[in-house]
Amino acid sequence: MKLNHPIGAALLLAVTGWASLARTAIAGDLQTYIQVTVTSPYGPAFNRKIANAINKVTYYPLESSRHGEQGIASVHVVVRNSDGVVTSHRLTRATGFYYLDVQSCLAASRYIHLPTNPRLTTDYYTADVDFHYLMARTP
Repeated sequence: MKLNHPIGAALLLAVTGWASLARTAIAGDLQTYIQVTVTSPYGPAFNRKIANAINKVTYYPLESSRHGEQGIASVHVVVRNSDGVVTSHRLTRATGFYYLDVQSCLAASRYIHLPTNPRLTTDYYTADVDFHYLMARTP
């Protein structure tokens, strides 16, 4: 198994134990897609607000699209309800690809203020954010 980045290899082995993942360039035109879904106990409307805020800063890493990498990454976030700042995050499911996993953590934790929930009486709320990185060949 050969990975181009030593941290990616360490992350892969720490999360999955062992995997044989080929990193080869894919010929042809591929279209990249990212679908963000949020799971929290606060209802589907609030989950869509969180997903829409994260979608604005999410992008498919160029290195991953060159090598045809795709998968699902999950990030658990803790958000301060007063201003929507992510106070902590944790990668709970890895794709096995360094750039996709790092982009998932960055998109869920930096550069954004998530929506606040005025109905909550607590100072913090939690949510699980799933990033579905997909590639499809264009005709």
